Amino acid sequence: MKKMWIILAVVATLLGSLGVYKAVKSICNRHFYEWQPWCSAPKEFEVYTHYFYVKYGDDKAVGIGRDLFSGGIDQCDPQESGVVKNEIPTGFHIIYAAIQERKIYEADVNFSQEELNILRSKFENGYQCYEGRDYFSSFCICILPGGRLRFILVGERQKRKETLDFEYTAEETHKIDDDILYGMKSSPAYGSKWWNSVDEFFDFMTFDGDCFEDLDTIKSKYGEKTYARLKYQREKNFPMEIWEKYFVRFNYKMAFSHEKDNVVCTCNVNAYTNVERVMLGFENNPSNIIENPSYIRESIWDWIDGNISYTAKLYFDENEVFDIFDRAFGNNSTQEGILTYKVNKNSDSIDVYLKVGDISIPFEKTQINIYARDLKTGEYSDVYNNIEGEKHQQFTGYRYY
Repeated sequence: MKKMWIILAVVATLLGSLGVYKAVKSICNRHFYEWQPWCSAPKEFEVYTHYFYVKYGDDKAVGIGRDLFSGGIDQCDPQESGVVKNEIPTGFHIIYAAIQERKIYEADVNFSQEELNILRSKFENGYQCYEGRDYFSSFCICILPGGRLRFILVGERQKRKETLDFEYTAEETHKIDDDILYGMKSSPAYGSKWWNSVDEFFDFMTFDGDCFEDLDTIKSKYGEKTYARLKYQREKNFPMEIWEKYFVRFNYKMAFSHEKDNVVCTCNVNAYTNVERVMLGFENNPSNIIENPSYIRESIWDWIDGNISYTAKLYFDENEVFDIFDRAFGNNSTQEGILTYKVNKNSDSIDVYLKVGDISIPFEKTQINIYARDLKTGEYSDVYNNIEGEKHQQFTGYRYY
């Protein structure tokens, strides 16, 4: 490649064409991106993908090896899937069973020109990372109740997750009824009839109807994970209607302040309800922010006070976040807002409040963990922690880390 660049550069110079020289240099310096397809679904909302391919190029497609999803809408790290190089997704074809809904859905989509332009810009331009420019390496289809399909791009170094603003809706289908009755084509026992009806299949998958088993029996026979999923579905009445709210955007920015002077804020990580997530270092990539983000979900802040480096991890309460944002913005999500994190002089507490116009509302149910590191000795110490139990609070539909 280097020899080719030199030869072409000499030719361009001899021809006296600066434009050709610049074009050749641009091509030689181009980043060749690659990505993999994936699916995600809300925690405990079990989805079986019977058929899933993402289209690209000239009548080509790439699929995935895994076919069962229920780990959380943010769990979009591809495994066992094909890799596409230097071509953008142009559409997709998916057929899946939404176990909780007892329905089969299908969507066969070719993206519009406007959507293709958005995807091309995202994949070719990437984003600014700590070490330089990074590129998106995963194209994830997020499967939500009711057949709703959203699209998530994941950065190759996990420094950015971005959710596209267009979506599609899959339609209920009976196209694969026979495949289900005979145990799916991928089954080694395919050809023998497994079920008498699709309802019987769903009864088996949910331990309901003629296949009903109580939770204690499920726990002893099938293990903790299956028990937890069925318990959640039976006792909490899995919500089907909250997902539109997760993707609402607001016009607000983050602000960090400290009661002491000469404190330097170094890093910030923010995660939002629509899966978007950004990691930024204020010296390296301060532009890696989400414009008009959705509701805040989690936040991490790093700052330095003298020889001590502090890290604060904040996990917001779902109901409180929805209530505060909805009260502050009212029916106008485009008005300007500021989400402020104010640290006291001892760096052992943080006040968080949302200000929109004349309205300022504090957060009171946020779980916070602050710890410090001595930059001279490297020793860590706990400063503040109000998280009870082994796991912090989490939003509906998200996995536990």
